[in-house]
This record gives sequence, structure tokens and C-alpha cells, in this order.
Amino acid sequence: MGVLPNILLGFLGGQLFTRAVFDHVWWPHIGADLSTLKSKVSALQRQEAVTFYRNVANQPTNLLYVTIGISALILISTFGQTLVNKTHRVVNLLSFLSFATAVAAYVLKVHPIIQTLAGSVRQKADVEAKMLWEVAVWQAAVGVLVVTCLLMQTSVGEEELQVARSERAKKD
Repeated sequence: MGVLPNILLGFLGGQLFTRAVFDHVWWPHIGADLSTLKSKVSALQRQEAVTFYRNVANQPTNLLYVTIGISALILISTFGQTLVNKTHRVVNLLSFLSFATAVAAYVLKVHPIIQTLAGSVRQKADVEAKMLWEVAVWQAAVGVLVVTCLLMQTSVGEEELQVARSERAKKD
């Protein structure tokens, strides 16, 4: 796999880690009772997160198109490497499945919740807290899958680079 898809994976990872600034307050409450969430996180933290996700939902559609394009390039690249590279087929397939699962989780779970949070109707505090908790948990899962894909692709690229260096050293 070339350098460009790894850079693009880094871009997507950067977007997710930027959102982690608002999501991390929910992570200690992953196993907690969802009805008690609003009392565990302050109203100010909830309001900051809602404001952030409203801004995310209302950002220009060009950024959304760029993100879709980047995701499509990564999916095509990892799937293509699965077909072409016989020596690393399993790792490339796992990388493709990891990223495809991340995309599916984002599209099916995270994006609809963010759009609901960005709606003009203000939710009740307990409903809002539950939605923010769900966004945080799903974005954490997406982040782990993106980083897993990046690490697998980087390991394959590093191994291919070492093979190329050893072949070049044999020629010299």
C-alpha cells in the first residue's frame, strides 16, 4: 500500500481524535446505568458537546464530500491490495474489514445521532446525555478500528519497504 492511503487514514484518525476532546468525559461511564448519566456529567460539558456536534453537523458539505472520497479511496486501496498482494492477503483483508466496519458504524450509528443532536428541537437532559454517550462510545469504536487499519497497513508497507531495500542491496 502506498503512502497516500496511510496519510488519508491519519487525516480520518485526526478528525476522530479531535472529537475525543468532547467524548472522553463519557468513556468512564461505559458500563454505567444510562438513566444516571445526566448526573455524572455536568450540564456545561453536555452543552459544549452539543454545541460542538451542532457545528459538526452544520459544517460545509464539501468537508463531508472530502471525507466520503477519502473513505472510498481507502476502501478501494485496501480491497485492491487484498486482491493483488498475495503475500499479505490476510492482513490486507483484515485491514479492509476493519475499515469497512468503521465506515459502517459511523454511517449507521454516529452520523444519525449527530444529525439528531443538531436538530432545532432541544432534547431533555437525560435523552441528550444518552445520545452523547452513544456518540462517544461509537466514535471510540470507530477510532479503534481506524487505528487498527492504519497499523496493519503501516506494518505491511514497512515489510514491503524492507524487502525492496534488501533486493536493492543484493543488486549493489
